[in-house]
Amino acid sequence: MTKTTYTININTPFYCKTSNNKTGLVYEKNSDDPIEWDGQEYTLSELSTALLTNKESLDERFQLILGHHLYSQIFGDTSLDLEMNLHKEIRIISEDENICRLPWQLLAKDGQFLIHNNCSIMLSCKKDFQDAVLPELPKILMIMPQPATLEKTDADNHLNALNEQLSMVHPRYSSNEYMQVVKTWKDFKHKIQTFQPHIIYYYGHGIGTTDASRLVFCDKHHKSHEVSMIDFSQKLRKLETPPTIAYINCCYGDTGGLIGAGKQLGDFIPAVITNRTEVYIEDAQHQGLAFFKRVLLDGEEPHVAVNLIYQDMSVTNTRWLTPIMHCNYNSWTYKPKPPVSSMIHDTHWRVKLDRIKQFSQVKYMTEEMLTNQRPKILSYLWYGEQGQGIDQFHHRLRVELREKLSPTELIEITPIWPPHFVDFHESCENMYRQAFNVQSFLHIPSQIRELGYGKQSLIYIRHTPLTSTRIVNLKVLKRYIEWLDQYFLPLLKQDKFFALVGVSYIVNQPAKISRLIEKKKITTAHYTNTVFRVLDEMKKLDKQDLYDFLQTHNIRLPYDSKEKVLNEILSKTNGHYEQTLYELENLVNRAWAMDDKLDDDIDDDDEDEGFGVDD
Repeated sequence: MTKTTYTININTPFYCKTSNNKTGLVYEKNSDDPIEWDGQEYTLSELSTALLTNKESLDERFQLILGHHLYSQIFGDTSLDLEMNLHKEIRIISEDENICRLPWQLLAKDGQFLIHNNCSIMLSCKKDFQDAVLPELPKILMIMPQPATLEKTDADNHLNALNEQLSMVHPRYSSNEYMQVVKTWKDFKHKIQTFQPHIIYYYGHGIGTTDASRLVFCDKHHKSHEVSMIDFSQKLRKLETPPTIAYINCCYGDTGGLIGAGKQLGDFIPAVITNRTEVYIEDAQHQGLAFFKRVLLDGEEPHVAVNLIYQDMSVTNTRWLTPIMHCNYNSWTYKPKPPVSSMIHDTHWRVKLDRIKQFSQVKYMTEEMLTNQRPKILSYLWYGEQGQGIDQFHHRLRVELREKLSPTELIEITPIWPPHFVDFHESCENMYRQAFNVQSFLHIPSQIRELGYGKQSLIYIRHTPLTSTRIVNLKVLKRYIEWLDQYFLPLLKQDKFFALVGVSYIVNQPAKISRLIEKKKITTAHYTNTVFRVLDEMKKLDKQDLYDFLQTHNIRLPYDSKEKVLNEILSKTNGHYEQTLYELENLVNRAWAMDDKLDDDIDDDDEDEGFGVDD
């Protein structure tokens, strides 16, 4: 693909020098023309600060106006070739923090945003760029603090999703060999020395103003521990080999300007991605997953990966302006390791251990619902003791239904139970408004259309496993199913929208909840177009479950040692689901590592055996 790069040097006052590496064009301009916004005139240097405090007024119309204004400031009347087959790179170089705070993603010409026309827009704080090389299997350090004193970030579920995705890159990412996780500042300082990561991924809370920028780690008591971006960068700067990519996925990662992530990390890390202002949890997770898929699985350069993220986002609000790419490399070299064949290794095997009966029931009824177009809502309750994989079953549903229900679009939401149900209907409405991130309960259908790209959609409503009945007991659960049938169902009727609801309990006495379910008769209540079912208890594993697992997922063990290995695992775990899964992960990683070595040896042997007469 043909590529054109525009390098733009900007200093204060707004003096701009634009050079085109393809034509040799040099364009110079010295101005900071004012622009009117929200009834007031701003120069660009003033506007950068105003946008941080008044971003809600940045509607679609003004986004385009501002994009044209920014274009005129750096290109004047020069026209760029907007042909889709011509990839364009615009690299804005400036040491001025106000320039770097401007939303350059808005650059527009002739009513079109440049990023929607195959154009990558990057920031940089230096003029001299080095070539960047990422190894075939880069080591990744995940920093995922979740202080108990702050709002939940759904970090555990995001980590599970990343695990699943990275396993598609290579199964070894499921071990500590190539991916490790830290939550505390102390562990971070230790791991960067001992692990020497190639990629840093911070997912958590950020605190930022124009004068300060901090990341929020945990301390040993799970309380907040704020770390300045300067201290964070200094620890990485001192490494013998600094990371190649740093993705700081938090709110206000770049708000600090000179002390933000871009400036602090960009002068020694080739690719830095962070967020301009506030970022919603679902957006942050989607963008993080999309970035690593594009870079590690598809082999895209980081700045191209960020541009492709923009392609999937709507311009109807300012959320799409959040990710920022600080690009400080000249060329990028990375060749993804060929993915392990799914015919040999199922990359999602972790969520597919046993529970066949429970999953088969959900899968069958979901397929029937989509085929017959009724009922509109399927609701399931499952339960088991602590550590029996209650949460893993949620992930299994997401993974396997996405694999098996194409072309139906699977949309996952994670409603958070309210602290109390004073007004039941209002509490449920608020829970769903927040889960779908809409202003009004009635806006949910349009949000589903956007998320599902207008296709038939299955909304998977995944509730975090309940460990107490203080708020959501079986009586409340029955009212909730009735509420879904009476109030949520009408929102699905006009379109090909369906819902699968998963509610789960982690219990001490499984037999007791089974008796109560029967006593309350919640499965036999009459609903208009909703079906509610209770799955069998998630019990301990036995040897046959493990045999079936090894057979299904092609885990190759010497036949005479299989019995011994499985007996040792069950003796150690007593069939405890999550402990057994941990032991199997170690077993699988060793087996797959041997497979890789065997494959390499076979390749070498093949090269040496060409000694025949006709070779």
